[in-house]
Amino acid sequence: MKKIIPILLFFISVNVYSRNYNRFVTFTFQSGINKSRFINYDGSTGRIGSINNVNLRIGRKHFIQVVGELSIYQSKAPQLINNTPVTNAFNFGYFTFPFLYGYRIGFNDSKSYAARFYVGPETGLLLWAKDKQNILNQDNVKKLLFNALAGVGLDFKRLTVDFSFHQAMTNAYQLKTKWQVISLSTGWKF
Repeated sequence: MKKIIPILLFFISVNVYSRNYNRFVTFTFQSGINKSRFINYDGSTGRIGSINNVNLRIGRKHFIQVVGELSIYQSKAPQLINNTPVTNAFNFGYFTFPFLYGYRIGFNDSKSYAARFYVGPETGLLLWAKDKQNILNQDNVKKLLFNALAGVGLDFKRLTVDFSFHQAMTNAYQLKTKWQVISLSTGWKF
């Protein structure tokens, strides 16, 4: 009987804690898709990639959000190979670190439903770079990217949905070539 009481208290406290959707500190695991393309590169087209992240949000109405994110960007763009134009498919993997400021608007008194708006800088570290033609020169790919990020999100109790736009501030590949990425992700708040 003495062992059952602490176990029951633990489950009661977890249940009470789990109903508080408006905590000061939250962790969220998210997964989704992105569409990326080169800008300032004639003939580039975007392709669907993936995004997976874990974020830490501190604050309620005004918040700071720190994210660790694995992003796979895919795009097609023409290249000149032996003086012949060839459309090449690119696949880049970056681990990005957005640092965001946001504002949250609650839809109801319990704040279990809310909208979020956020902006901030993002740094990306290159993990891999591949292309379909196997001619990608790793030296031409930037190892470190700097982006501006803006997005909106919705919270439905523990479920979150985010739509964000990433605009590269530095070149990603070759001269005057930058990324432009839109992403849609959904996740679960803890």
